[in-house]
Amino acid sequence: EKRGENGRLHLVDLSSNKLTGTLPPNMCAGNKLETLITLGNFLFGSIPESLGKCESLTRIRMGENFLNGSIPKGRFGLPKLTQVELQDNYLTGELPVTGSVSVNLGQLSLSNNQLSGQLPPAIGNFTGVQKLLLDGNKFEGPIPSEVGRLQQLSKIDFSHNLFSGGIAPEISRC
Repeated sequence: EKRGENGRLHLVDLSSNKLTGTLPPNMCAGNKLETLITLGNFLFGSIPESLGKCESLTRIRMGENFLNGSIPKGRFGLPKLTQVELQDNYLTGELPVTGSVSVNLGQLSLSNNQLSGQLPPAIGNFTGVQKLLLDGNKFEGPIPSEVGRLQQLSKIDFSHNLFSGGIAPEISRC
């Protein structure tokens, strides 16, 4: 048996410590991991690609660390996902919205990273999102009109980015 692959973990909460190093790649080996909280540590390196395939995950709270690299593809399509918090890190690259987005995803916080590029029209696939926090990044270009498809929104924060162009009138549909 490989190290760290017992696969029985359902909940891992390591928040508010002084942990350093990188995240172990096999935390979801048994596909039972539902909650992963590493909030407020000194973790660095990239988010393991394997977490983008961990179908049991419901909550990911990894804010306030020193994580870098890009957000794994497939991350927002995990079927049971309700909450993703990756704020206050050093994540780069674009918002990986390809394919489907979990209808259960209610909260997405990516504030204060170094994410860039344009918001893809597929942002409209986040139909269950109530809180969408993208402030403090380097997103640019227009805000896509598809944002009007986010009917559940109660809070949207796009401040401190490089957005340009007009305000999509569709935003009033939120």
